[in-house]
Amino acid sequence: MAMTEKEKFELDLNGLFIREAILSKDEIAEISEQLRRITYDPKSLPPHERGIPGGPSSLLIDHPRVIDVLQEVISPLVRIDKVIPLWREKGWHGTSDVHGAGVLDPLINYWVGPDGKIRTPMMAVIFELTDIHHGDGATRFMPGSHKLNYPIPRGRESWDALEPYLRDYECPAGSAVFFTEALKHGGPIWQRPEPRKAILHTYANVALCWHRLAWIDQEILDGLPPHKAAYFREPWVMDLRGTKLRRPTVVNSVDYYVKQEREAPRSKGWLIDDDEEWWPEGS
Repeated sequence: MAMTEKEKFELDLNGLFIREAILSKDEIAEISEQLRRITYDPKSLPPHERGIPGGPSSLLIDHPRVIDVLQEVISPLVRIDKVIPLWREKGWHGTSDVHGAGVLDPLINYWVGPDGKIRTPMMAVIFELTDIHHGDGATRFMPGSHKLNYPIPRGRESWDALEPYLRDYECPAGSAVFFTEALKHGGPIWQRPEPRKAILHTYANVALCWHRLAWIDQEILDGLPPHKAAYFREPWVMDLRGTKLRRPTVVNSVDYYVKQEREAPRSKGWLIDDDEEWWPEGS
């Protein structure tokens, strides 16, 4: 499905939009239980499920109701730059500040091209596993700040000072909240007795890397099937390494990653030294 005109309007106006209830009740329950055990009893899970994006949460990596948006506003070539599990009991803080770059950082800015298409190199998706109401303490946003041309005045960066400009949202469990990383946002204190359960993915153009993935256990990545592990591939677009220009040009697509996985051990496929003369057969 392509983005609807309403979704495009809301993303352009506010910097975010919501697709409600894209997960089933069974999917919500299974991922929620994994999150609970990761938070309080990780050893009760198999090693490859003790963190995100392993186990049941791997369903979210390439969810079709999410990937269609990302391929439209980022590129057909996308990767995951960051994954964060969110389990917050009443009184627990989210992020300590309001952050996001507006148009002040060209790596993650937002614009609409002369062809009328929205472009943003990085987009975050919050998969909400809890019903969210206004005032709960879920993520808050500064609508329109994805087009911000001036920095926040010095001394006005605190939650209290920005309060008049911040907004929250409502959605049922199983919804996906999309927002450009250029949009200023932050996580306040969770207010409800029921824990807030969510998973945040940040997707990026395959050429872009903001966060290194060293903090994701290799065991978790190795437990993913190739077509899902491909979303954590190294950031590059075309492979021109070697003494001569490669023919045909190799593009860093999901299909190429999966093909490479079939033809070589993953221990060789994750990262190849620049001076190593090894290439999968037929690449």
